Amino acid sequence: MRPRLHSCVVATKGSVSFVLLIGLGLAWFGACNIYTEALLEPDPRLDGGATGGAGGNGGSGGVGGSSGGSDCLAGKCWWSTTTPEGCDDHRAPTSSDRPASAGGSELPPFYLAIDRLWLGETAPGDYPSGAEPWQYFGLDLDGVCTNSPNCAAGAKDQVSCRAGIGVPPDGIGCRDNMFARLEPVAADQPTLGEPFGISEDSFNCELHRGSFSILIKVTGYNGEADDDQLRLDFYMSPGVDRDQSWDCPEAGWDQRAPWLANFPWKVDQAMLQGSATGSDLPNSTLSDADAYVKNGYLVGNLPDGALMRFIGDNANAAGFPMKFYKGIFVARPERGNDGLWTAYDGLLAGRVRKADMLTAFNQIGFCEGGALPSGSGTVAKADTQLLTDYLKGNMDVMSTGEVNPSADCDAMSVGIAFTARQALPGPAVEVSPLSECPMGGTPSTL
Repeated sequence: MRPRLHSCVVATKGSVSFVLLIGLGLAWFGACNIYTEALLEPDPRLDGGATGGAGGNGGSGGVGGSSGGSDCLAGKCWWSTTTPEGCDDHRAPTSSDRPASAGGSELPPFYLAIDRLWLGETAPGDYPSGAEPWQYFGLDLDGVCTNSPNCAAGAKDQVSCRAGIGVPPDGIGCRDNMFARLEPVAADQPTLGEPFGISEDSFNCELHRGSFSILIKVTGYNGEADDDQLRLDFYMSPGVDRDQSWDCPEAGWDQRAPWLANFPWKVDQAMLQGSATGSDLPNSTLSDADAYVKNGYLVGNLPDGALMRFIGDNANAAGFPMKFYKGIFVARPERGNDGLWTAYDGLLAGRVRKADMLTAFNQIGFCEGGALPSGSGTVAKADTQLLTDYLKGNMDVMSTGEVNPSADCDAMSVGIAFTARQALPGPAVEVSPLSECPMGGTPSTL
């Protein structure tokens, strides 16, 4: 078993990102796909804690709420519109989409823990055979449709800022998701993907096991398809407070029993604005007190520069401690007949700055001369140099949200699809601090 890693991932202002990214060079884009179709099926919930498929295909929103739309999936929903040329445009929902006051009684607060991710090696739902998965999930973050493959009538090479190399295209429906376009490249690199656990399979194994997660507390929700105001608090967790008899990576991990809704989750004590009482947590340092639900979809944001992470103290997969800007959180909460909540069709989307991206690589240990987690060598200078060159050339948005085609892009668009299910908060604990090059070596610079 390889040494434990101090890992992480992220979210933020309406955004969030987890896991890993960019590998080295689009020329190597033939990344392997070890994320099996079996993972698109629901896990057996031994405690009856979840219902429905993994991707979420519409269905009811909230407690007896109205449908969010049978074609709602991966960024296509009520917020979608069309460009002046008549092309699909899956824009990001905003505060102006907030529904009118819906009234109703508030339900008790409940917690969700992310239990599955889609990062670009695959995509949630069905997409054409041979297509690139990244094109089929995410949101239009910059309001500019750049060479979208289903918008032949649109203007060519129209951008929101100037990239270092060429014109980074949007996905289907003008989606901005450079992160998902490049994650398979990172997963396939011999000194990054397998050694650092950078793949959908690795992350989903750890999420299934309960090695880490991000918890979301929902407070003030009326349980209906529309709610004009509620609160979201985000907590980073280093895993369930239970001993496990197995470790990731493991072949056939998806056949193992997943964590149960009554397993308590440890939380990073530094994020708590007060003391935990029983099975409830105080407000988090990362929150949105002005979230809402419309047509069955929860919409929330996080402050610019917020830092989120998958804490790898009890995991064998690395993640990214990253800061996100102009991000957004959307998901469709649904309560099952057993009274437990599941969130389907989730998206964490936003922007991460170039310098913050490089820092994240340094913090997981991808540093020149640093030891590989497997203990089978060190990270070569050529690999870290290729990474910095790649970051210099593949930013596609502005972190401020500005649209200025003559300005250099300073951030990368991110879209991470997820599902989550009801969870129980547990003890507050001290977690590993972040540091650059924890396994030795020299930090990279731009």
